Amino acid sequence: MSGGLTKKDIVDGEFLERKENLILYGGVGVGKTFLAATVGWNVVRQKGKKYDFNTIAQLVNILIRSK
Repeated sequence: MSGGLTKKDIVDGEFLERKENLILYGGVGVGKTFLAATVGWNVVRQKGKKYDFNTIAQLVNILIRSK
């Protein structure tokens, strides 16, 4: 995909169909957690799918354990 993710890709959960991850980053208090929870809730509601939410610390621990 040449243009990256669009708002529609995220809202509709299209990134999941392509087996892509959604990684949010930015400063403290800009809404990353809110956006992740909203996108996850929306995908569950629209498509009946499950989603997993991890902080970067949790992700690092998962990767260390899997090594």
